[in-house]
Amino acid sequence: RLLQGGALDGLAGMPLRRPLPGAPRCSVVRPLFEVDRAAVARYLRDRGVPARTDPTNRDGSNARARLRSRVLPALLREYPQAAGSLLRLEGTAREAVRLLEREAAAAGAGWRVRGGSVAAPRASFEGRGRAGVRSLLREALRRLGAGRTDPPAAAVDRLLAALAEGDGRTRRVPVRGGVEVEVGSAGVRVILVSSSSRRSPAGRASASRARPSSRP
Repeated sequence: RLLQGGALDGLAGMPLRRPLPGAPRCSVVRPLFEVDRAAVARYLRDRGVPARTDPTNRDGSNARARLRSRVLPALLREYPQAAGSLLRLEGTAREAVRLLEREAAAAGAGWRVRGGSVAAPRASFEGRGRAGVRSLLREALRRLGAGRTDPPAAAVDRLLAALAEGDGRTRRVPVRGGVEVEVGSAGVRVILVSSSSRRSPAGRASASRARPSSRP
């Protein structure tokens, strides 16, 4: 995910626990995530429990398998300490993501949720880097109940560009199908866009780029 241009949460790897989309009271938990593969295999072998191996882990049919079987061994031959270094970096990134999420949740407690939109002061977003804005946008999507809450990297970049404009004009920034962000001189609103407006020419235009609005 890092090589594909993932953000800080991509560097942090898969979370040990995360909400299950569409099921607010359910979570996905990975209890063996931090247990070494060899330790799991040894545990099963000692107890005579058969194990099943995903064949795609070895056949090189996907990028994950090729990285594990080709790139990582070559990296470890050159830098034997690389595995430990990457794990420490992952842990540091995970802690940074947790801190950003707590900060975003605290900010979101003061936002107004009404009629398919979440309204926040512009000051909540200004002065933030990409990771901070991404966390705030994710929190807004969560409060909006917008299904997937992980904003695309391109949407975060468009939002940062809109925030950087200082001409006082209101701009609409597409996040993904059905969701837009309205950036005004004093506030930021994350909006659920109706399916009818998405089908209209105006809706399609707003989904193609961040555009200035005539509103003050």
